Amino acid sequence: MILPAALLLALAAPAQAAIVQVAIVRQAASVKISPEGKVSVAQPGVKTKPLEWKGELTLKPREGGLRLATLRLKTETRLIPVSGARIRVGGNYYRGALILRLDPGQTLTIVEEASIEEYLEGVLPHEMNPEWPLEALKAQAVVARTFTYANLGKFHKDGFDLTSDTRSQVYKGMTDVNENVRAAVRQTRGEVLGWKGKLLRVYYHACCGGATTDAGAAWGGEGEIPRPLRGVRDPWCA
Repeated sequence: MILPAALLLALAAPAQAAIVQVAIVRQAASVKISPEGKVSVAQPGVKTKPLEWKGELTLKPREGGLRLATLRLKTETRLIPVSGARIRVGGNYYRGALILRLDPGQTLTIVEEASIEEYLEGVLPHEMNPEWPLEALKAQAVVARTFTYANLGKFHKDGFDLTSDTRSQVYKGMTDVNENVRAAVRQTRGEVLGWKGKLLRVYYHACCGGATTDAGAAWGGEGEIPRPLRGVRDPWCA
């Protein structure tokens, strides 16, 4: 069970950060990719061209770049789904542009570029049961959106904003997204949590054992702890 860390005044999300880059594969020797529908291949310095593949393809590193089936690609090539197409990577489906990157150690990384609202749809069903009541999912959506904006650029030195695991938030693209999840994200669009006009750094967890602790006790830091981040008893989480 995932419960929000705090329930605060909702503010409008920053307008300038509508896109998030999420690492969905890191330092892999090879990856299986299955495009479904038309996909544009955009290589740096090369004219973009739409292609339509059938079946499963293998993406591998090669000297100075990447190979996808018989295609020789440059690092930073983008696979861009066209007109509702999607791309399966491993066991999950993605609808955003995929950035294919050659790592220094001759491994490969794949980063999905998605709108933050679409990203949240892929987070919610893996951080909370997607069949739970809509109001609970809406609360989770606001907390997850706040976490996203507060952590944008955290992995900038690695070439992306967030990971797709618990170092950020668990994200699996379109997998398990249902109408309940879409409604929760849509009905809270742009809402984040704030305190005294500033975006809060919020965290959430599976179980608190019946009480939370002050944010300062868990994470350290100086100065006054915002009141909503102080410890409280929680009889529903024990």
